[in-house]
Amino acid sequence: MANNFCSNCGASLSQGAKFCRNCGAKIETGSSKPQNEPGDSLSNLQLTIPASFKKGLVVQKSCTLVFTDNRMIVALTDRKMMNDHIASVREEAKGQGFMKKTAAVMKAGYSFSDRYYKMSVDNIIAESPDNFSIGYDSVQSARYKRGTTSYGADDTSTSTPPSLTLKTTTGKLVFLFTTGYRSKELIALLNRVFAGRYKGPKR
Repeated sequence: MANNFCSNCGASLSQGAKFCRNCGAKIETGSSKPQNEPGDSLSNLQLTIPASFKKGLVVQKSCTLVFTDNRMIVALTDRKMMNDHIASVREEAKGQGFMKKTAAVMKAGYSFSDRYYKMSVDNIIAESPDNFSIGYDSVQSARYKRGTTSYGADDTSTSTPPSLTLKTTTGKLVFLFTTGYRSKELIALLNRVFAGRYKGPKR
């Protein structure tokens, strides 16, 4: 049985695929374990979270936050990457019925971030020239805020998404989250990796 994800780029694979439709890499058969370069490790990936990287007051870039044992990788997502992933999801869902196929496509945004569990750290960083990592030791403080909704007298409402603000030795980074992410896992991880520097809910 072929791997579910390409060990080179992490793209979803169709059953029986011999080559990755995303990067063209040959798919190794007979083992579902990705082959990594010496020094790479998949076991140190702790959590992946879909997010938006806030740049300035207006610009936001879709990304996945990949937490490892000693650093957080910001893996940026462009439209082509997401469209290729959705196409792979549709291909995998062929023959499963309309409802299951629709559900798989609707969850594609979250399954996209899960693909990083199948990739080596080096391949995640090399996936895009804009990807970067932040060593936990360089973070001076980490503040997580839950999302809020406020209601006005005229029946209007204003929502503020959950956010994570990191103050590092080189500046401040802000990340926003949408609904449906694993908030309890994220909070527990932030408490652990930024012990003594974390500000926010404890669970």
